[in-house]
Amino acid sequence: MGENEINEEQRIQHMGPRPYQASRGYLLLLLLLTAGSAFLVKPLGLGGNLWVNELGYMLLIPVWLAWRGRWSWRESFRLQKPPHGVMLPAVVIGGSLWFANAVVLVWLEKLVGRAVGPMPGAGMIDLNPLQVVLFLVGIVVLAPFCEEIFFRGFMQRAYEAYGPTASWVVTGLLFGVMHILNGMTAALPATLLGLVIGYIAYATGSIWPAIALHAMNNLMSRIGLILLPEIAQSQLSARAYVMGVGGLIVGLLALQLIRKNSLSASAIWSGEEAKPLWRSLSVWLAVAFLTFAVGAEMAVRTGILNTPGEQPGLHSKMHFGRTSGVSKLFTETVAQSEVGGKLVFRYEIDAEAIDATLAVVNPQGDTVWEKQWVGSQGITVGSTEQTIDLSAPGTWSLELRGTAEELDINVYWRKAP
Repeated sequence: MGENEINEEQRIQHMGPRPYQASRGYLLLLLLLTAGSAFLVKPLGLGGNLWVNELGYMLLIPVWLAWRGRWSWRESFRLQKPPHGVMLPAVVIGGSLWFANAVVLVWLEKLVGRAVGPMPGAGMIDLNPLQVVLFLVGIVVLAPFCEEIFFRGFMQRAYEAYGPTASWVVTGLLFGVMHILNGMTAALPATLLGLVIGYIAYATGSIWPAIALHAMNNLMSRIGLILLPEIAQSQLSARAYVMGVGGLIVGLLALQLIRKNSLSASAIWSGEEAKPLWRSLSVWLAVAFLTFAVGAEMAVRTGILNTPGEQPGLHSKMHFGRTSGVSKLFTETVAQSEVGGKLVFRYEIDAEAIDATLAVVNPQGDTVWEKQWVGSQGITVGSTEQTIDLSAPGTWSLELRGTAEELDINVYWRKAP
């Protein structure tokens, strides 16, 4: 083999992702995720759109760049075999950290809900069996693998140009703020998760413990709601705090086990000096885009904007220091010609304490829909759209029956054919 051939082989071996590619790829990812949510959820469903997000965006971008740039897949994406004794602690961290992050998420939602307004709910409702399977496989299998290839394999490797510590810290932050697209209160818990995953990927020199941790954390987002059902209702109990603190302690102990078995992972960056990250136009455009997303969410929370697909209607915003008995939140008169139509409404509730029922009452005084909160110490919740058949002319109303303290409630409603 000639000298020129040896130099070419070494050049190819040392090639890998560059910071500008990571920054541009991150901006492109944000745009594609947003466009996908806007245009693909309806035709593909929640689960189908998740598969497109992971395989079409998260995985395709780094894989295409690796193929085009002739990178070493094993080195660039950290596909090396992990050190002995790190996989099980990574799984333990993924499960235990969920409890701590769940408490943080609910606490943030309560804080933002009181300051700005609760976010209208959009949970996993009315999914057919196929969509449920696609969604669960997507978050437990596809998301951990594809997202770790993108962030810890592609971006973190690229940002090693700024030093090993900066690489996992910056990547963890960008991973976290990307979750603003899921709601701005999700950013902090996701950032904490991203920093832990990034450190483990660097310390072990392998992406596999990061994938295992991520998969377990996502699986706990389903199992944990069974163990702590109050979290699903945006409530924090003493048990939730205990499990949150306990999860954090267990996670830190497991992290110590990984540190003891970690490698002296070295950066693979061998290119020219990288341009400072703060001078990257792509990064600033990504920051501007996410700032706009936060502003749009705040406008929805405050009622300035309607949620996507919601037609303009009526809005009532009320505050009660303390309420008991029956409080009418809105009334709507239905003409004979409107019988057979729909009453469409949603609500956003924030209360320090509530033991009450929200009920829709028809003109005959019958309850045709209700939602109950029994003995809740505190709640911040936004609903999806509720639809009621208008079966009779007369006055329909939404009532709150029971007691509540420091209650803020927003109600949006309209009549539809």
